[in-house]
Amino acid sequence: MNELYPSLEDSHIKAVENAICPFKVDLPLSLKNTIESACSGFLALKKESHNKWEDSILNSLDFHYSDEKLKIIEANTNASGFLISHLFEQPREDIEDFEKKLFKSFQKKFGEGFKKIFIADRKPDEEKMYAEFLMFKDFFGRFDIEAVIIETSKLEEQLKDTTSEKTSVYNRDTDFHFDGYPELLKAWQDGRLILTSSPLSYDNIAAKAVHQKELDLLGSEKYSNLKKHFLETLDFNNDLWTVRKGYFFKPASSFGSKGVYAGKSISRKKFDRLGVDQAYLAQEFHPPGKVTNGETKWKYDIRAYFSEGSVQKILARVYQGQLTNFSQSGGGFALINWIG
Repeated sequence: MNELYPSLEDSHIKAVENAICPFKVDLPLSLKNTIESACSGFLALKKESHNKWEDSILNSLDFHYSDEKLKIIEANTNASGFLISHLFEQPREDIEDFEKKLFKSFQKKFGEGFKKIFIADRKPDEEKMYAEFLMFKDFFGRFDIEAVIIETSKLEEQLKDTTSEKTSVYNRDTDFHFDGYPELLKAWQDGRLILTSSPLSYDNIAAKAVHQKELDLLGSEKYSNLKKHFLETLDFNNDLWTVRKGYFFKPASSFGSKGVYAGKSISRKKFDRLGVDQAYLAQEFHPPGKVTNGETKWKYDIRAYFSEGSVQKILARVYQGQLTNFSQSGGGFALINWIG
């Protein structure tokens, strides 16, 4: 697929080789329908839970599927991997169809006449998914949009130099509230900086804390089918020590695996510090699925990309160890073979 993504030189392909799983994960077709329904219900719940709403373009829900139960593990508003999966052998017309739908989402966000976009992260060229930034640059180029990969801290200078009233940014930075960029935060609040994802979309969709209003709504008949996919989530308290092995402990406001501790392995000293250092949540432990390729056993989770209530793509993420950090050759993003 190098003709579609010419910015991918060999060095960059090697940088993501552990993110490309060489085999597919077999899953029942009925599960695909369940995932699509869960994403639709999740977004409807979130919209009903927030007075001020803003969506993001590349949202995702990450799921664990085991013991015939599907559980939502994580919600994201700037999920990686959507274009990475195009490095698999796939029909070109399928890839182009995915890209057309994705570009329409960007047009809806930034306006049909936008001609330039910044792809921002704290240190883009140090990111494991830097190759995907290059792919997005080529992706935008095919639609005659100039794309510039930039450090988030340098966006402030771009705002000063631009002659446009608005600056469009595809934001991959995980400082979701722009705490480290007060000038950019103000520009977003003033409407001069258009972001996906934005601080508001993160709060609407991906913040770990489950608000009481959302819990109340889950108790209604309207969301009864969605409720079974939610992990039990509790505010941290010291009484959880005796049942710690059934939980993961996560910061209420962070992303991915940062600051996450497995209850089965946490020390008493660290446990006692959690409630002091910052706000933590206790979340029910539900194991990932497992798959065997040859003689090698792998864990996997499922990532569903969705926007505006519609699922765009579903992939598996295959890994070993505790985290989906793609440290093992043979794992990575994987296509799913839906059976049934």
